[in-house]
Amino acid sequence: MTFAFSFFTTFVAANLVNEKEHGQKQHLQNMGIKPITYYLARYVIDLISFLIPVVACFVILGAARLQMITSGSWVPYLIVLLFAGFPVISFGYLLSLPFQKSQAVGQVLGVGLSLIVFIPYFFVQFVFQGASNLAIVLVGCITPTFAMERAISSIATASTTGQPYTIAEVFDIQYPVFCAILVFVGITIVHFCIIFYVESRTQSRRSFFHKNNNSKKHAEEASHPTGGALKRQDTAILVDGKYRERDAEVIEETLRLKGPEDENDAVRLLGLSKKFYIKSKKRDLIILDDVYLAFKKNECFGYLGPNGAGKTTTIKMLTGAESPTSGGGTIEGLSIAPFHDDLRSMIGICPQFDIIWPKLTVRDHLKLFATIKGVAPEDMDAAVDQMVDEMGLGPLGNKRAKTFSGGNKRRLSLAMAVIGCPKVVFLDEPTTGVDVAIRQAIWNSIRKLKKTSCVILTTHSMEEADALCDRIGIITNGHIQALGTSQRLKNTYGAGYKVIVKTYTNPHLVTGEMERTVGTGRVTLVQALGSSLEYELTRMEGERTTDMLAKLFALFEQKRKELGIEDYSVSQTTLAQVFIEFAKEQAAPEDK
Repeated sequence: MTFAFSFFTTFVAANLVNEKEHGQKQHLQNMGIKPITYYLARYVIDLISFLIPVVACFVILGAARLQMITSGSWVPYLIVLLFAGFPVISFGYLLSLPFQKSQAVGQVLGVGLSLIVFIPYFFVQFVFQGASNLAIVLVGCITPTFAMERAISSIATASTTGQPYTIAEVFDIQYPVFCAILVFVGITIVHFCIIFYVESRTQSRRSFFHKNNNSKKHAEEASHPTGGALKRQDTAILVDGKYRERDAEVIEETLRLKGPEDENDAVRLLGLSKKFYIKSKKRDLIILDDVYLAFKKNECFGYLGPNGAGKTTTIKMLTGAESPTSGGGTIEGLSIAPFHDDLRSMIGICPQFDIIWPKLTVRDHLKLFATIKGVAPEDMDAAVDQMVDEMGLGPLGNKRAKTFSGGNKRRLSLAMAVIGCPKVVFLDEPTTGVDVAIRQAIWNSIRKLKKTSCVILTTHSMEEADALCDRIGIITNGHIQALGTSQRLKNTYGAGYKVIVKTYTNPHLVTGEMERTVGTGRVTLVQALGSSLEYELTRMEGERTTDMLAKLFALFEQKRKELGIEDYSVSQTTLAQVFIEFAKEQAAPEDK
């Protein structure tokens, strides 16, 4: 029986690791749930679950009419099993800490716990021929199920010899049963002390036993920026061993943020830097390098960059999941280093991969996150109803999330992020894997959202960034390379215009006429596919675009027959093309 109960520890550990693996645990903690609250809630659930095998055990033993049950009261057994549940569950929490994959839990703990249970039992039962109270205490501290087995054996032996335990004797220190109960309580406390210590050490903000010594320094840097002087690295960036002047808007933003605070800024990054030490290469990997950037109130800011550029790391530091190596920042005037506890209820996070609980309904999810963000109980139903209506989740309100399509899961994730009207919302690839109709619905929700919140959007869809973002920042190699509106980025960094001509004449004839019209050396034939010719037309510094386009249109209309032009189109360089040019500068992981 005790051997069977030991596998409940594996069950508990696997469930906890599963939540860790799918990001649920970290997401709740990012939203402000303290480790003690998280574990207390899980503990209550697991204790209730533990009652199921306890009841099943009594049903089986009672049906078998065993003498250990029929000769005395079943209450002492129940007391022992209930107290044994405390360390059996906490031991599972402790054992879950080193695991990252739930599949590995069963494989490792299944064998490991079998040995931990069997070996002490073998030595005590067959080698030492019994166990003293001291042995129960010492071995029980290592394996709670051993103490449980000793206590149950003691009660069973007493029952079969005609001297069954009374309830008073269960709590008498002179009897081994009470020694086992003390072990249960003591080892549970020890388990949780270790768990909370480890959890505190993995928290990026502060330790359970000491504060990060750099936190005060970071906070002072964030509150008192270093004047308005610009250094060489503020105005130029090293690319392929040569300095290249930074984007003018980036320089202006850096200078502004080194000055007085602006009340229109919702988020301010002040020299934010992050690096990790790579043991194999014996050097630091720089993820973010002295970033100065602000996200304004009531704007949608597109934070773009290729994989490995530093986007996710930035978001993690702004949401309290990581701490900066140096520098700092503020959200609504509150420091992110150390991370101010009040910020948890002021931010909303829609992660790239949906973090939901399959057995909860839409309303369950929304009520949970509304409670976390401090929505008053009397306003709860109204807030949930509003989110359900805005996200088009009405028909799914009372259905479990495990039945949802990918698109509906994304809408639920967005609703969880924005319920409670957070002042700052982080959206990481909010339309990944959704169809056109749901994408448009999410876009409309984001447009409404920025009327009340600062929205920080990361996406690989340039169409999405172009459609939604008031400003865009492009980051590569830990530096902000370009900043401004979508139109500014296209005007400043775009190659010019793309001209597509559909003709049945010689391509060289069309190319020659275009060069005579707009200037030699400005027209490049990119590709010729059948009768379709694609040209790239470069811009000239100081040239009026309208004059150049007027000349080009006049050429195509006046010489349509002569050049055999069936159709033509002229378009500006897209944001995607601008992004690709910057993305080419991103260093490969092995080059960093």
